[in-house]
Formats: sequence, C-alpha cells, structure tokens
Amino acid sequence: MKESWASRVEDETRNLKEKWQPRDNRFLVDRRLRDLVPPKEIKGVEQITLNEPKIMWETSVTLLSLYTPRFRIPLTTNIPDEEKAKMNKVERFLTGVFREIDRNFQEQGNSNWFRSLAYWICGGWYAVFPLVVKEDDETKFYCDLYDPITVYPEWDSKGLKKLARAYTTFGSEARGIIEDFGMEVTKPIGDKEPVEVINYWERAYDGIYNCVLVGGETIKPWTKEDFPYIPIFVGTVGGSPERAFAQGDVKYVANMGESILSSNKDMYEKMNRFLSFMMQISASSAYPPQLDFSQEGMETIPPEKFTPGAIIPRKLGEPIQPVIQVTSPIDANAILSLIGNQIQKGGLPYSVYGALPFELSGFALSQLLAAVHRRLGTQLNAYNYIISRCCVEFIRQFRSGGGKIDLLVEGRQGRKGELFIEEFKKDDIPKIRYIEVDTPLVISKDKSQQIIMAKQALSPPAVLSRETLWDEFLDVQDSDLEWKRIIDDMMLELPIVQQINIVEELREKARSAAAMGKNVTAQVYLKYADMIEKQIQMAIMPKPTQPGAPGIAPGTMPPEMGAQGGPTPDEMAAILGQGPGGLSRRPQTPEERVESKREV
Repeated sequence: MKESWASRVEDETRNLKEKWQPRDNRFLVDRRLRDLVPPKEIKGVEQITLNEPKIMWETSVTLLSLYTPRFRIPLTTNIPDEEKAKMNKVERFLTGVFREIDRNFQEQGNSNWFRSLAYWICGGWYAVFPLVVKEDDETKFYCDLYDPITVYPEWDSKGLKKLARAYTTFGSEARGIIEDFGMEVTKPIGDKEPVEVINYWERAYDGIYNCVLVGGETIKPWTKEDFPYIPIFVGTVGGSPERAFAQGDVKYVANMGESILSSNKDMYEKMNRFLSFMMQISASSAYPPQLDFSQEGMETIPPEKFTPGAIIPRKLGEPIQPVIQVTSPIDANAILSLIGNQIQKGGLPYSVYGALPFELSGFALSQLLAAVHRRLGTQLNAYNYIISRCCVEFIRQFRSGGGKIDLLVEGRQGRKGELFIEEFKKDDIPKIRYIEVDTPLVISKDKSQQIIMAKQALSPPAVLSRETLWDEFLDVQDSDLEWKRIIDDMMLELPIVQQINIVEELREKARSAAAMGKNVTAQVYLKYADMIEKQIQMAIMPKPTQPGAPGIAPGTMPPEMGAQGGPTPDEMAAILGQGPGGLSRRPQTPEERVESKREV
C-alpha cells in the first residue's frame, strides 16, 4: 500500500500541473515557432517557414551569454586594504566556482552553462537549483537548470511554498536515478519505457521537506532538509503583472512570463502565410495548368508531360492553351514591407546580424547598442539576478558545510594575471547577503568606442575616477589587478628592466646551446650577458660625487653614454652649465656640439 504522503504528493503534483496547463500550452506554441516547425501541410500548395524566429532566439542567447559576468561586492567608503583584499578574494572565488560549474555541467553532456541559462530565460521562465556537495575532503559545486515546462511552483506571501518537478524519462535514466538514491529497482523497466519522475518540495511549519517518486515508487521518502527555503529558484521573465484570482480562473497564468518571440508571434505567422501565397503564384506561373481541347473531351496528354518549355505535338483541331494565371498583386511589396517593419520593431535591429555593408560611426553604434538594451533589458536583468542569487546561495552552503576547495582563478599571483590554482576555505569567505552581478551586453566594435570615451573622461580635468571608468565602462572585474598590470607594462618600458630581461634570455639561450653541444655559441651568449650585467651594476652602484657636479663621479659616465653615441663628458658638463673643474659656463648650442665633435 502506498504511503499517505506519497499519494498526497501525486495529488498535489496533478493539481499544480492542471493550474499551469495554459502556461505549458503557450510554451509549446513558442517552441514550435522557435524550432521552425512548419504548419500543417496543404496538399498541392507551396509553403515556406521563415528562419527569423530561430535566428532571433539564438542571437539573443548569444548576446546575453557571450561575456563572462563580473562579480562585485558592495563596499563601504574608506574600507581598510585588508578588508578590500578579502572582498577581492571572494570575487575570485565566485569566478572560479562558475568555471567549475560549467565544467561539471558540460561533463553531463550539456552545453555551456551560461548559454543554457540564457536559452531558458529567452523563453520567459527559469528554474535553477544551486547545490554544494561535500564528499570526503572534496567539495563540488553544481547548478542544475531545469526545463521550466517541467516545473510547477506555488507561492504565498512568504515566498515559494510548493514546487513539483514532474517529467517523463526512459528506462536507463530512470534506473540511474533509482540507483543514485541507493535504491534497488523492484520491477523491470524497459529502455524505451516512459517513466514519470516527481521531485516534490514543500515548506511546512517546521522546515523544508522533499521526496522523490519514480514510476509511482518511493525513491526518497518524505525527508526534512537542511535548507532555510526551497533551494530551487524559479520565476518569470517579462509578461503581464496581472493576476486573476477568481475561483477557477487560471487563464492569467498563460501570460506570466513571455518569450522574446511574443511581440512577433502573429507577424511571423502572417509573413509565412503571405510568402507561401507568393511562392504558390510563382510556382503556378512556372508550371501553369493547361486546357486540353480534344475532340473526344478525354484526357490525351498526361500531366507529367507538361514540363517547362516542352513542345507537345497535337492533331489539327486539338488545341492546348494555358489557363489564365493570377499574378502578384501590385501592393505585394508594400505588404511585405509593412510586415517586415513590424517584425523589426518587435525583434532585434537587422544590423545586429551583421547585415550592414558599411562601417558604423561611434554615435550609430551607441544608438544600436541602446536599441539592443531596450529589447533585451528585461532578459539581461533576470540573467544577472539569477546568477546573483546563486552566488549568495553558494557562499551560504560553502560556509555551512565547511571544507575547502582548489579553484582555477585569475588574480594577483602569476605573471600578468595568468590563471592559477588558489585554495579557498570556509574562513576565507565572509557571510555576504548580496552580490552585484554585471554582464556586459556589447556588440561588435563597441569596446573601442568605450575605450575612447574612457580616455576622454580621464583627460584633465577628469570627470570620473579611473576605477569608476574601469568598473562602469570597460567592465574590468578586478581594478587592483588591472592597475598592477598597467604598472607591469610601464616597468617593461624601463631600459634597466629591458636589460635584465635580455640577460635572462641570453643565459637561457646559452643553456640551450650548451645542451646541443654548441659550446662556442654558449660562451658568446654568456659573455655578452655578463657584459650587460656589469653595465647594470655600474648604473645602480652609488658613486662619489665631484664638487660642483652632483651625482656624477669624476672620469665616469653611465654605460649607455660615450662609446654608444651618448653625450661626452664635456657635453654633459655643458648640459649642466659647467666648464672644466666645475666652472660655470654657457651651455653649448646643438651646432656648437656638432662642431666640437668634428674637431675631435
């Protein structure tokens, strides 16, 4: 006999599915449109299905997920450096976590995690399950993305009250689910046999409960979980805020959330129908029906003989003439233009698809980007919101479970911010209630315009700080790291740093030459390296100063001067305004210095 709570779970799931049926019906219409499913075929009529809906969907997904999100922790003013360093470590932690999530997600046979999230968001709903699992000393991060058509929620004033995920799978996967819960398959399940899986969550007065049914059998009994709330984040994107709570009226749920195709749904259908009519007219013109006036009034020429351009011999008195054909209406182009403009207004600008044969100005690019933001702003906000909630949940679960994890991150260690492995422990991650997530939504060539604007803003008098420009305009994740990179680049321009790098490279080449038996070449490399090293040492060694010539030792000069073509001692004295023995004299003009060299 089935447990009472198991029967109740099945009843609750059934009721929730009935409530959300109008939403599911809308899902199916949108998905048929997205997947370019042609309408019901009409025999003998040409039909066309535009690829516009699929291209719009895929382009929107790409624009949302093309760039990795940036994580920021709101900081108070005058925050100590050690606290700021700790926040930067949290940001590196989150970057590493999502890199780990994406790897685990793809190992399960899925595509990129961020792209998959954007894909569901473009459909008008999302359902995300973030989970931190500790196995022995190993900590793993997962973030499952559920197909919203399989998720049935119920909210109250305190948030998510109930949630049933109900879907159909087949034999091998169903057996795998049963085995994952440590249960034995009690009855044989064929590989092609459909099996319903119900994963049910409910918030009771004393906590959060969960159970799992597979094929009507209890796989996980009614279990109290260690979560402060139902850990599945589910919600809508766009759509109508209207709610009709009249008893028995659930039609409003069809308009809760909407796909990016909703504005053009009717236009796509009309365009397909109109173009199908036009194709039918064109096809009929190329292969028109014929009137055969035979004397007996019987068919004498089979239809397959009427190929384009065919000459068919006939007897006298048996003429053949084409049926008068319907031509394209004179306003066909106007109709096509009207429908196309409506599709344009409800979709993305055509220039986003790369259809322009000419360069766009900076102003035009900014206008184009603004149009993209207006169309995808709602989806982008939902995208960032979901990732932010997952970040907070990952931090909460990681701190609660303890343990440690090594993550592949980018930070201050390593040369030029290269990727490296960093260890994170519970104590490294403070309790954080909010993470700001910002995902750049940019188009081709937009980055160059941002850089130009940032340089102009930094020009004296500066209107924005360097850090604000990096954060808000150039999408720099770690401003401290970026500044370190700039300092590194500036150091590489210093002559002494260049000489040091040359010495290191020469010694490396000497080792390689010696390993290949090229001893003479190795010795040349080493001698030249030693010579440059001595010049470096002479340049940095403190030298006694000659009275009247501060900083310049008598009879000495920097290694880059003299024989290498730099100023002679007399020229240096002239530059300093000194004559022999430190006596003051007029500095030589460039012409006088040239003439002095000729005399020498």
